[in-house]
Amino acid sequence: MDIYEPLSEFFEKYLYLSEVKITPREYTKMFITRNLIGLIASLGIFIFVHLLNIGLIPNINIETIFKAEYSSNIITLLYLISITPIVVTLLITLSPVLEAMEHVSQAEREMPYFTALLTIFASAGLPPHVALERIEEKVSLFPAISRIAKRIKKLKLLFIMDDIGAIETEGRRFPSPLVSDVLLSLAAAERGGGDIYAIFRDKMKSAFTYLKEKYKSLADQMKMIGDVILVFYGILPLTLYVMFALFASENVVIQSYMYSLIANPLMAGVLVLIIDQIYPKTLVKYTEYYKRLLFYIPLGAVVFAALYFPTMYLEELLSTMKYYRKAIALGAAIIAVLISEAIRYVIESRRLMSITLALPSFTRDLTEEIKEGQTPSLAIGRLIKLRTYGKHLDKILRRINLAINSGHTFKEAVELIMNELPWHAKLTFTLLIEADIIGAKPEIFEEITNVTREVVDSINIARKGTVPIRLFGLATAGLIVATTTLLVRWVLIPIAKMAPSLQAGGGLGINIGFKLITENELPGMIDSVLIGCVINSFFLGLLTGKMSEGNLASGFIYAVFTVLLSIVITIIMFAGVVI
Repeated sequence: MDIYEPLSEFFEKYLYLSEVKITPREYTKMFITRNLIGLIASLGIFIFVHLLNIGLIPNINIETIFKAEYSSNIITLLYLISITPIVVTLLITLSPVLEAMEHVSQAEREMPYFTALLTIFASAGLPPHVALERIEEKVSLFPAISRIAKRIKKLKLLFIMDDIGAIETEGRRFPSPLVSDVLLSLAAAERGGGDIYAIFRDKMKSAFTYLKEKYKSLADQMKMIGDVILVFYGILPLTLYVMFALFASENVVIQSYMYSLIANPLMAGVLVLIIDQIYPKTLVKYTEYYKRLLFYIPLGAVVFAALYFPTMYLEELLSTMKYYRKAIALGAAIIAVLISEAIRYVIESRRLMSITLALPSFTRDLTEEIKEGQTPSLAIGRLIKLRTYGKHLDKILRRINLAINSGHTFKEAVELIMNELPWHAKLTFTLLIEADIIGAKPEIFEEITNVTREVVDSINIARKGTVPIRLFGLATAGLIVATTTLLVRWVLIPIAKMAPSLQAGGGLGINIGFKLITENELPGMIDSVLIGCVINSFFLGLLTGKMSEGNLASGFIYAVFTVLLSIVITIIMFAGVVI
């Protein structure tokens, strides 16, 4: 039996989708070879670290290189580093598979809107393969479907297939049942010559019904995530910090920092992935907001330095913050990095949402004008005089009308402002352009109105269901910060001050059997707890945005509020406290 065959069959469909120019068998050999090298390297490092840990390597003693109290943590870190080679080789060799999986997910996200466009084309009498060819040009609107259309064209050329045969082949090869079903239905409808419009209308209704149901169940699912967040960011840190104080080891401050700086971000990352799987996928990308944050990191560093290493003018003001200055400086730096993009996102999202929510009214009025014999170009000119759809959509329509009056076609006029529209408005105007080009009847514009209403209804269901989540996130952040600062002030500090007498059994000579945190360890412990508190607030803000709108960019403004809240509560709770 060929040992490469099972893996080759697994990789074949992903290599096809990622369009990597290598045969499955060659890729499988490369995958096994490179990962075997990575595994050997990881095992070698692991064995070396283990021998070092048990003292079997002569002339090397970890405690002589580093301080004795840090040696156990250094060994733990080296054990973690030992898995790096195999992890890196796996990520590199699996990159085509990961890329193909993202392509599949993107295609599934586009399906409801793709079926809507097919329905419009079918209502105008266009064959499915012609509709698919026209969608190939719309890369910005349907990136995944346009790639599928290009692959279908390649199949026709390489294997001398007809249009229907190429679509069927792509449908059988595509790993997603949802996408495969639509492609095979498309081919079967054209081959059988049935009522193509009815077929795709049913597909569209089914897709949007499923989307609506997902949005309806979203609130309940997010409540469950909220309970998990309360445990991870409320109960767990309080429990751990009390345990650190009552069962303190030599490395208690390092352990507290590791929880605050490593465990917190890891838990947030896992929760983001879970929310991402639950939340209905959208086609809108927010990477530009994340990229722009990089430009504000130097500003955050300056703010941190200004507060942590204050000038003589700030020294007196910050002198009372001796034990929590790091937390205040870190919180202020986070706010400095986020505030500009948070405000930008809020302003832009409100503008885009205003346009999106006005679309059903606009398309309904446009359809009524077309029923009276107007073209889309003339209808828009009449509507801007008779109706208003909010200042943002009105501005867009006036610009379209101005371009039309300057001699542009309806398509050219819309394309001039296309980049300023939300994704759902781009879809609506694309449908209108296509209907105008093919000279569609008023019934087709009626169908566009129905599609637009379906899309906006789904958005409204999501917005209404997630309003309580925003309030929950902010309230949870305030509660956790207040409780944590109370813990520090009324539990950790008193325990540290009473530690010598308690450790000695209250003067009775009785050993209590465990070590309490001491006053020497207290400043570092307070620093680590309050820094963890700021980091908790930051991630709670981001997670609130992720739960309410499905993206981290919407969490910027919540993170600003939660971090600011943590700073204010910390200053109030520790005002005048002397340790």
